[in-house]
Amino acid sequence: MKKMGLWMIAGAIILTLLVGFTAKESTAGIQGRDRLAAANQQWNELIKLAMKKSEEKLTGVVKWQGTWQVDMTAKEAAEELAQKLGLGEVKRYEVQNHPVYKAQSVAWNSEEIQEELSIIAREKNSLYVVLRIDAHGQGLNTVTQRQEKAGAVLLQAKVDANWNGAIRGGVKLKSTAGQKREGGQLSAETAVFKQLEADLHEAGLRPAALDKYEDENTVTSTYYLPEFEIGIKVQGSSKPIGLQMAVHTDMQGGMQELSWGSPMLTVEY
Repeated sequence: MKKMGLWMIAGAIILTLLVGFTAKESTAGIQGRDRLAAANQQWNELIKLAMKKSEEKLTGVVKWQGTWQVDMTAKEAAEELAQKLGLGEVKRYEVQNHPVYKAQSVAWNSEEIQEELSIIAREKNSLYVVLRIDAHGQGLNTVTQRQEKAGAVLLQAKVDANWNGAIRGGVKLKSTAGQKREGGQLSAETAVFKQLEADLHEAGLRPAALDKYEDENTVTSTYYLPEFEIGIKVQGSSKPIGLQMAVHTDMQGGMQELSWGSPMLTVEY
């Protein structure tokens, strides 16, 4: 995946914006098929919003991640889940002096949709599991099916897996983008962002803005959406975040990068 700038910027912004972040998924009361259905619904909304606005080829990331209380080693657990997910051989990697066991899609370098499983031991009988799906081009058309299968495997294994999805696209840079506001005029980033917000209402969603950050080249905001069952509660907010959107001007690339994330964009994108 290229052009990671906006997702990383948006993630860094949120880490600054929500100081004292205490991630608590509101999926606690959503179990089994309901959680899978909620993930599919939110992903499909992201796709529709992105396809309406983006002029560039879309790229997306979906993750199921959470703790797994199980009497197995990280290697044994990775081998079991990899087999159920239809992934390749489990390999060991050292990440910051900790062993991480990973398995990837068999056709890792040739498909437009790819999966990667990562498992790390946290403490006795406690593992942390991340199943990541990367997609672009036509691969985005099969994400719903693949994420549902992956989520079902993890949830059936009793992994406390929470879902997150993000899509990035872009529009060609307008001549005024990145310029400072003059005479009370809106920046190009803010103007595009207002269009993204209008798209939410046109889609029949009812967004309530929670936190917003804006600088010379970037605008990002988080929202509560009553239509989205999967969200993240953060310190100081009575309502969970269900959506984050961002617009970032890439002057060198000649693009305005657009991102939609549910519940949020994260620095890992």
